[in-house]
Amino acid sequence: MDDKFLYQNRPPLRSGFSENLYVRLSNLALQKSAANKTPKFVFRFALACLLVFTLLFTLFEPVRANVLDLIKHIAGFTVEESTAAPVIDEARVTVYVDNDYTPQPLTTALQNLPFAFSMPTYIPERFVFNNDVILTKSYISMSWVDKHEGEIYLLVEQNWDIPINVGAESTKEVKVNGQPAILIRGLWDIYGKWDYNKKNLQLYWRKDGLLYILNSSDPSMYREVISEDELIKIAESIK
Repeated sequence: MDDKFLYQNRPPLRSGFSENLYVRLSNLALQKSAANKTPKFVFRFALACLLVFTLLFTLFEPVRANVLDLIKHIAGFTVEESTAAPVIDEARVTVYVDNDYTPQPLTTALQNLPFAFSMPTYIPERFVFNNDVILTKSYISMSWVDKHEGEIYLLVEQNWDIPINVGAESTKEVKVNGQPAILIRGLWDIYGKWDYNKKNLQLYWRKDGLLYILNSSDPSMYREVISEDELIKIAESIK
């Protein structure tokens, strides 16, 4: 992805956009009752956007004065550990939204791929594939759901060399098929603090020039959907 796609021909954001987006994506549990009254793909698309939004923090020219603690290089990724979530500069931010994000069956999505990728061959038996696949020009996203509404998400994106912003001591290096990967536990809360109690797991690794992200969470964010070992097992089934 180049700067032209991200920064050219984008209208300015309305006031308060970034704060509203962050609150919406970080506080999905409070919206659970409302989500039950809307099409399921809306809820799942919002959660898929959570992955993208986490990845894009630093792309949005954040202001980090007096909050940045440490920059690390883990598993080939640049990790910025902060005491507070980035503050987005709305004067410079642009929207990373592809208008063509209507969910579609996997068979249809596979016919229109912008790039070739691999899918997992192992998913725990209690999870059922959600056949609402989100496909854009730069990424593909899909998920598997269990009876408790916990979900496993897979996002495959064209490889980006950008920092990942997290709380201190929330990451560790692991291996996926012998290759370095980064595992992140926790999530920013609506107050800009890293919540280590949230059972949100994210696994980042690179394969064949693509960035793969596996995420597991449920609407409450406080129930462990799967263990770290099981998440890595899913990743290792992607050949």
